[in-house]
Amino acid sequence: MSLKTLRNLKRAEFAKKIKSYAELGKDWDSYGANPPSAGTIEKAIWFLDKLTDEELLTVQPVPTHEAIEFEGENFSIRIWKE
Repeated sequence: MSLKTLRNLKRAEFAKKIKSYAELGKDWDSYGANPPSAGTIEKAIWFLDKLTDEELLTVQPVPTHEAIEFEGENFSIRIWKE
């Protein structure tokens, strides 16, 4: 499988996963968190295209309190839209 194909598959997998965060209920983390907003989800999906191939293959997007955090081997970034 080519790197480009692998990248596209990973991007599609993460985009689907990130979109699913909109379905999280209020207090989904039992600490009062709201699900990420539509704007946050849109910005997180946009961010996928900014990652290098290596970053995309090693990163994990996870929901946090009203944000989405990308945790990689060498970085962590939190995305939210007010």
